[in-house]
Amino acid sequence: MHAPWLLALVALVGPIGTATPRAPAAEGLKLLFVGNSLTYTHNVPDLVKRLAKAAGRPTPSVEMRAFPNVGLEDHWKDGWVAKALKQGHYDVLIMQQGPSTMAASGADLGRWSAVLAAEAVKHGTRPGLYAVWAPASGGMGASLANYKTAADAAGTAFYPVSAAWQAAWASRPALPLYGPDGFHPSEHGAMLAAMVLTGVIFDVDPATMPNLFK
Repeated sequence: MHAPWLLALVALVGPIGTATPRAPAAEGLKLLFVGNSLTYTHNVPDLVKRLAKAAGRPTPSVEMRAFPNVGLEDHWKDGWVAKALKQGHYDVLIMQQGPSTMAASGADLGRWSAVLAAEAVKHGTRPGLYAVWAPASGGMGASLANYKTAADAAGTAFYPVSAAWQAAWASRPALPLYGPDGFHPSEHGAMLAAMVLTGVIFDVDPATMPNLFK
């Protein structure tokens, strides 16, 4: 199965806003992705880069800091992200934590996304939260709500990837967005995530994006 159905289904999410870029339009934006295996599985940052280029935007540079089973607190305490934001002159910080389906995980997401967002803003970088899906076992609505609450509280952009997954399933419940483990994305799930991120960051209509699986 290829991706043409994704091009239409992502549009079901409706208007998803934009993340105001710092760089002039003639330059490619410099993006920093911070997360875990939900970001690096099928290399979502590279898909964003390719989609932005295909949409006619100046080719962005993307950098990813992602490891298995880590959260934003781990990234902050490691010290690399703060140093990179200070020295890297990034335009956009894309933050991703695991699914936040419980009140405690939502509070943790809110606390540490606010810390990283404040550091990003201090150095002229626009922060945003990449709202990932919940496991196949459930909790999608709670995770989406926790991400939205955290984004609003921290004043960040919001990338509603889990909402796009829900919209896709509302039309075609059998769409294979999960990988075999019911947690990480399939190629199609990663592609849909990249389409949402690209649409928000670069103000591109996802329905016009190409099929990268050809």
